[in-house]
This record gives sequence, structure tokens and C-alpha cells, in this order.
Amino acid sequence: MKSQKPNDLKQHNVQAIRKLLSQQPNGLTKSEIAQSISLSVVTTNKLISEMLETEEVITLQKPVTTGGRKALAYKLNPNYRYLLTIQFLEQAKQPIALFTLSTIEQEAIFQQTLPMLQDDGQEIVATVRNILQRYPKTAVISIGIPGVEIEGIFQIIDFPSISKADLRNALSRETNLPILIENDINAATFGFSKLNGTHDIVAGLYFLENYAPGSGLVIKDTIFRGANGLSGELKHLSYFEKLTFPITKEAQIIQLAEQSLRTIISLYDPQQIVIFDTEHLLSADHLDQLRRQLEKVFPYGYLPHLILHNDLSTYYLKGLNELAVKVIQESPV
Repeated sequence: MKSQKPNDLKQHNVQAIRKLLSQQPNGLTKSEIAQSISLSVVTTNKLISEMLETEEVITLQKPVTTGGRKALAYKLNPNYRYLLTIQFLEQAKQPIALFTLSTIEQEAIFQQTLPMLQDDGQEIVATVRNILQRYPKTAVISIGIPGVEIEGIFQIIDFPSISKADLRNALSRETNLPILIENDINAATFGFSKLNGTHDIVAGLYFLENYAPGSGLVIKDTIFRGANGLSGELKHLSYFEKLTFPITKEAQIIQLAEQSLRTIISLYDPQQIVIFDTEHLLSADHLDQLRRQLEKVFPYGYLPHLILHNDLSTYYLKGLNELAVKVIQESPV
């Protein structure tokens, strides 16, 4: 095993402290930090002192009592760095870009909506520029798209207005910040698994009236994307080639849901499937009907737990924020 260089070791230790404190919003003492990540008290004291100087870490006002003695507790400074997310989604069946600026504790401090009627990415870049001028501590930009980006190109995109936009390169040139681009249902499924604290295999299914469903998969806290990011693009199944969207008839909606769920269960056998139905195409009764039909198809005494949610945006934002937080946790010292 190669020994780590001093700078590499320091970077590793700082990243470990960041990750630990991000999971402890109420703070930890130096001795708790040292014990949790197997550092010496001397090393912990030195690193915490340096992080206090840069204001990455702050001291809690109220000391905590440990073993009968009072000790100072430390937590990450929520305003040391900011996360900027851009969610492409539909609002009243119109495409929009929703910009959200959050602290590293994922508390939203600013939001702005931009209609996406005709845009080649220039308005997106201009909006980001204005946000960064107001909030220069922004450290990472995390973007969710209704489609797939391959090598900087939106190979699949449900919003024609941004189909030719090279957002990654345009924003990289403008900001010099890390740019993350993730499929919307991948991000929402990841956000669902994070908010529910599960390490199960979780699949997501996104239903919209005007488009074929999309699917996401999170395996043990990791998004599964496939070799080129095409995992979950259900529209390529032969069943969907016969359909004309929008789908409005109840029988068609049920059949569409069943075919999608059959595919997901057959391929991935997840423990949970969350169905994001923002347009209320499915009801609780429909879900019961789907369970009964699936029990006939998979008569093995086990089915994934089916969950119906009418809200996508909360989980979508959570997923994008979690991806951004990971970049900050792993950033160099």
C-alpha cells in the first residue's frame, strides 16, 4: 500500500471532518470528532483551528457537557459555501427553469423561476451570472434535466427550447465552478432515498400526461445510470412505440403504469418503487388495482412496496442538493 503524502493526508482528513459534520447539524466536540473518524486529538485540534480561521467551521454558542465537563462543539458554517440548483420542470404544463440557492445545510435562501419558451441557454447563463454576483460564495451548480446528457450534448430532452444548449461548457466558461447535470427522475429518486434514510434498492417512476414515463434507480445510496446514462429511458420499449401522447383515458393510464412497473421489477427487483405523479393521473384505488395485477404476474409472495407521490419538486431538489454537497465534501483543502 502506498503511503499518503502529507498534503494528501491532510486533504483526506479535512474531507472526513466535513462529511462527519454535515451529518451532525447539532455539532460535535473535538474529542467526538477525533473518535468518530479515528484521528488523534492533536491532528483534530489543528485542523479544526484552521477551519475556524477560514470560517468553514463555527463554534456553537452553547457548550455541551461530556463526562461532567463542558466542551465547545463545532459545526459546519452553513453560509460558508452555497449550492445553486437549476431544475427544469413543468409548471401549469409550461416548461420552466427553477433556480434555488441553498446553504450547505440545504436551507433555501433564494429562488427564481425562468420561463423556457425559446432559449438556447443564454438566459440560463445570464441568470446564473446575476445570482453569482449577489452570492459569490456559490461553490457548485447542480442541474436537473428531463433527459440525458452524453458528452456535453442533450441527446434526449423533453424541452425543445434547450435541446441545442451546451449548458455544461457555457456555464463552466462563465463560472469556473463544478457543473453537475443529472436526469430529473434520477435526482428525485435519489432525493427520496435520502429523505427517507433508506439504503434499500429504490426505483422511481415519473408519470406525465404528455411524455412516456421515465425511471430512476438508486442502489445502496448510489444512482445507477448505465454506461451512457440511458438507464431508465422507458420510451425505448416497444410497448411505448404504439402509444400516442398525451394519454388521458383511464384504462390506458393503468396499462401504461403496469407495463412500466413490470419492466422495473423484472430488471431490478427493487425493494421500493416510488411513483411520481404530479398530474394526479393515478389514485390510491388505481395503486391497489396495480398491486393486484402485479401479484398475478409475480406470484412469488413478494412485491416491491409501491408508493404514490404527487410532489416531485421536493425530492428533485433534495437529490440535486445531495449531489452538490458531495462535491463540496470532496473538494480540495
